[in-house]
Amino acid sequence: MADTLLDPDGPPSNGRWVDVCDLLGTVTIEEAEEGRRLGETIDTADDESNGFRVARFAMGNDRLTALEKAQVLKAVMLAHGVPEVSIELQPGRPNTHGMWHALFVVGEMSHHTVSRFGSNLTPVLALCKSGRSDVPGPLCNGYGGYDLCYRIITFGYANHPGAGGPLTVKAKTAGTFTIPRDSARRYVWGTEWEGGLNAADWDRKLTNPRNGKSMTMREFMGRSNAALREYHQIVAHLEHSTWAPNRKIDRLGYTAAEGEAELRRFIKEDDDMTPEELRAILRAEVPALVRKELAAAREEQTESVWAHQVPNRVLEGKTIGTGSLLSFMHEDLHGMSKGEVEPDPKA
Repeated sequence: MADTLLDPDGPPSNGRWVDVCDLLGTVTIEEAEEGRRLGETIDTADDESNGFRVARFAMGNDRLTALEKAQVLKAVMLAHGVPEVSIELQPGRPNTHGMWHALFVVGEMSHHTVSRFGSNLTPVLALCKSGRSDVPGPLCNGYGGYDLCYRIITFGYANHPGAGGPLTVKAKTAGTFTIPRDSARRYVWGTEWEGGLNAADWDRKLTNPRNGKSMTMREFMGRSNAALREYHQIVAHLEHSTWAPNRKIDRLGYTAAEGEAELRRFIKEDDDMTPEELRAILRAEVPALVRKELAAAREEQTESVWAHQVPNRVLEGKTIGTGSLLSFMHEDLHGMSKGEVEPDPKA
């Protein structure tokens, strides 16, 4: 099971506000603060949305990029025979690289949840997403349940490796990369696999309840890990015990070499995808519907912001649209006097 990570990676990246009002010096502090509150309101609404309405006011929390990455990973996994893949994105742990996509992956790591097979096919999923009081979630980047569904949880930091290392791993092309001590969250994609109490649970023939596809948990893990290798263009497979040999034993019954042998059943060196092939998957598999949703969300939010009414400083007691205000401020910067600025005709 994943546990806490000790790497001190600085304060949360809450975004860097770009205040046009501050730069131009043409509006009051109250108006600037109103604009800031508007942005925060939209950002809050975004957090409560269906994943497509994205606020672009703060730099650093870009879930659009994470969504597109998840779509490609999903396509690669399905191409490797993973029975089902679900995108269930959430932001990662606070860090200086960004909440939604902060990884520089050089290896993938397998954990076990210490569960038994039963009627609940995803017994530890909720814990993996939300974490515990002492170890906040997410506790993994990806999760594999007894339902043979791989869930993509986050491209941000996940509290899965804990203290360990340093560890030197091979790079895809040539050379090596050393993961710093106690700092594996940025460099290692971690997957939590249900099981770990009874090895027979992983040899059991399982069936996906939604599409009827069947295989053992071991085959499911092998195919998923092979896909992760292809997607991240890496060659390093790690077990949790590889990173922290003095305190971790998972996955049950696996060494790094055994995990490597298992995933190699579903991948060959001469079949490795090239970056061009990955880009082709991106073009083919990211649904046009998703892109339309994203574009519509951007347009809807932009129109809402530009139409927002603020106090009109030219006509007492009237209001002016944000878009018009910024347009007038821009003209004022280029030599137009305040007396020449016409009020918003809708004011």
